[in-house]
Amino acid sequence: MMKFKLNLFALLLLFTFNALPAQKTLNIKEKAVVIVMPSNDRINQLKKESASEDEFSVIVEDGLYYLDQAKIFLKKKNIKTIKINSSDQVRFLENGRFKKFNIKELSWDIIFYMPKKSAKQIDITDIENEFQNYFLSIQTKK
Repeated sequence: MMKFKLNLFALLLLFTFNALPAQKTLNIKEKAVVIVMPSNDRINQLKKESASEDEFSVIVEDGLYYLDQAKIFLKKKNIKTIKINSSDQVRFLENGRFKKFNIKELSWDIIFYMPKKSAKQIDITDIENEFQNYFLSIQTKK
């Protein structure tokens, strides 16, 4: 059963990476949600850092589950969503200049961005509160 689960995860990861284009630099200047999928290098790093195959499987399963739940929630909000690979580069417009956001260590994560605010990596396990606090608050960055 364990081997089946690992093969299923490997298949899901393969499908995920094949859906993403080669490395790119993305400049974002409008309201958006950026979904960061782990690169092959990041997957290998997670495997090495995991104490066992079971622990790695849990990391993958949790990441995919919470990301899926977040995507369902966000779809209802009609916000531009961009899917990228953690080996890509992403820059957000801040004070008239594009500022790089380090995503190399991210895996199944989400970044919120809105003009006049700093981009924010959010806790995907609490998507509703994160959305409320970021997009619906009137505070702007200092």
